[in-house]
Amino acid sequence: MFQTRLRHEARMPLFHLTEPAESESSIDVHRTFAPKPTLRTALLKIVSLALALSTALMVATSTDSPVFELAYLTIWSLLFALLYQITSIGVMLRLSRMEGCEKKERLHWSTKIAWATYALASTLEATVALSYWPLRLAGVVTDPITYTNFMTHGGIALIVLIDGSLLCKIPLRLKQVLLPMSVGCAYTMWTIIHWKLNLGNPHTEDFDTIYEILDWQKSFRLSLLQSFLLTFFVIPVMFLGLWAVSTKNRNTLEDTDEHDHKVVCSQKTVDLSLVEADDDVWNADINELEE
Repeated sequence: MFQTRLRHEARMPLFHLTEPAESESSIDVHRTFAPKPTLRTALLKIVSLALALSTALMVATSTDSPVFELAYLTIWSLLFALLYQITSIGVMLRLSRMEGCEKKERLHWSTKIAWATYALASTLEATVALSYWPLRLAGVVTDPITYTNFMTHGGIALIVLIDGSLLCKIPLRLKQVLLPMSVGCAYTMWTIIHWKLNLGNPHTEDFDTIYEILDWQKSFRLSLLQSFLLTFFVIPVMFLGLWAVSTKNRNTLEDTDEHDHKVVCSQKTVDLSLVEADDDVWNADINELEE
């Protein structure tokens, strides 16, 4: 099953709706990016966005150097999560006004943006969370556990994954692994630029690097190895795990057609029962007249 899906997705573009040939179905854009009931979905997404925005605000106001917070990969992932939540709400509102009009049309650019930002946010948030807590248990990270610390290293990840995997059931595509990997490459370049320009770290006097364990000056080879493993091993493995989860229970047009067929059949059954009831009444009236 997975081999068939891997071969299928390897041949397809970055964003596509078709499922493997054996299933003969495609993704239902409306049920995926604008699940019903619309009001419940909108409220859940707005609450999620409010939590992420409040977390970002608390991060910015809890330090004397809020601009330097942008140097951390944790904040990069938080920004992608915010971008996903904002674009997903916009796409949901647009699709809710166009019910039934785009099921077999090409993907709108806004839907592609929401899809891409979900692939980025889910993978990066999961990577940050599953990297932070083992380091903390090992004693490498000793920051106090606060609400902001929890939200930026796991809380936002849970919100994004519940939204995308359970509420919307957004399918990740194999080639979309290139998106978070490109962010990993960009972040590596940023850490090198930070080192070369000697920008320092205003949050501590113990070291000048962004992360203490990533010191290009003292250990270039070790830092290069760490960055390589993050970009070309940790991120792809994290993405493949999320991709495997997303292959289960997707919203497809085949499921929608089956649901519509059941509704039609049930309506026909009701209509037939009414006809039979009318026939019984008519026969009873005829019998009374004959008597």
